[in-house]
Amino acid sequence: MKLLFLVAASLGTNIMDGQAIKDPVESNPVLVSSRAQLIASPEQGSVRIGDPIILHYRLKNVSSGMIPLVYNDFSNDSWLMVTDASGTELPRTKEGDRLRQPSTGLTADVVGSLGPTVEDADRIIDVSKLHQLDRPGKYFVRIARRMGLPPGVPFPKYPEIHDTSKAPLEEAVSELIPFTIVP
Repeated sequence: MKLLFLVAASLGTNIMDGQAIKDPVESNPVLVSSRAQLIASPEQGSVRIGDPIILHYRLKNVSSGMIPLVYNDFSNDSWLMVTDASGTELPRTKEGDRLRQPSTGLTADVVGSLGPTVEDADRIIDVSKLHQLDRPGKYFVRIARRMGLPPGVPFPKYPEIHDTSKAPLEEAVSELIPFTIVP
């Protein structure tokens, strides 16, 4: 009974602004953004095994200042994780493994900024292409957007510029989003 309560309590908690979390790819310390919010929602809360699980997500500036952003590909900008009720990450597909690796080829960066109270464009991703979702059950998805160095943190100078793993990263992180897979 205690274990069930702890699991339910941990699933019901939200990530607080400024709280440290672990990025599944980057070794840098990560701070949850207090300037931006990642809003995410599934198209459907319940799907059949084998059906796509479409997740819509967008970044919103909740601060009074401009937020500079660099847009790249998903593997460099974001991460997504699906867990079961115990908090264990589900196995990833080949595509899910590929998107957990930073891009090694040439990628195009688009530099922009997000004004106060402005929301970025709605983006979509099919969660079922990234994780093996082949059993009925209740699952949770969380998505995050890497935003770079938090305000006030200087960019590393030479020779440290080649080892930026100690520099903190600011990330906008969604709430845990429940969804169900039915037979």
